[in-house]
Amino acid sequence: MKNFKLRKLIASLLIAASALAINPVGASAEWKQDSTGWWYADGSSWYTGWKKIDGKWYYFERNGYMAHDRYVDGYYLNSNGYWDIYELQPTLSTTLQGVSVKYPSTWKKSTMNGLTVYYLDNQGTNVIATTLNLKGHTSKEYLDASIKCLKKISDFDQINTSTQIINGRTVDILDFEYKNESNLRVRLHQVFFYNNNNAYIFSLTRGSDISSADIMASFNDMLKTVTFE
Repeated sequence: MKNFKLRKLIASLLIAASALAINPVGASAEWKQDSTGWWYADGSSWYTGWKKIDGKWYYFERNGYMAHDRYVDGYYLNSNGYWDIYELQPTLSTTLQGVSVKYPSTWKKSTMNGLTVYYLDNQGTNVIATTLNLKGHTSKEYLDASIKCLKKISDFDQINTSTQIINGRTVDILDFEYKNESNLRVRLHQVFFYNNNNAYIFSLTRGSDISSADIMASFNDMLKTVTFE
């Protein structure tokens, strides 16, 4: 399965709470430019902060000018000023740091666009693990912001949340479905461990028509090996 949606998901999970406080863009709003740069105006007013315009996310400084060619809140804004979802944020690590985990020998390790992927079968079922620094936010603040962001900027179906105790730690769990680029139904099951203001995210992706009993058993056995240094 292609990984565009998964990379979009990973990027989405990094949205800070400040990025979620957006106001609707007025129908009369328009782009304007001077020698300093671009801004987005609605009459005599201009927009500031994060704004979604024509399906793309932009960030406007307090003076109204559009930011570009740099990171804002950990998100890369390209030369055209919009958030490039293909650019992995610097706060996200695709290798687990400060944690030990044992993967089953039957899982096949691979690398896909910089992400380490473990395949559980020949139908594309896979697990990706990432580490995210929460930058002082609590796990609840982070999870709430993540869910709001997913609902706001993605086309994922209903997101189900739950908690579980694994190795004496309370973990958060997200479950939802979406259609991939081949229009196939895909299920995502994500487990979030927290330690020292970091989130350790284990993402299990599989086709909705693939039997889950053995897959979930193997995935849960792996989670039981997670220990922190």
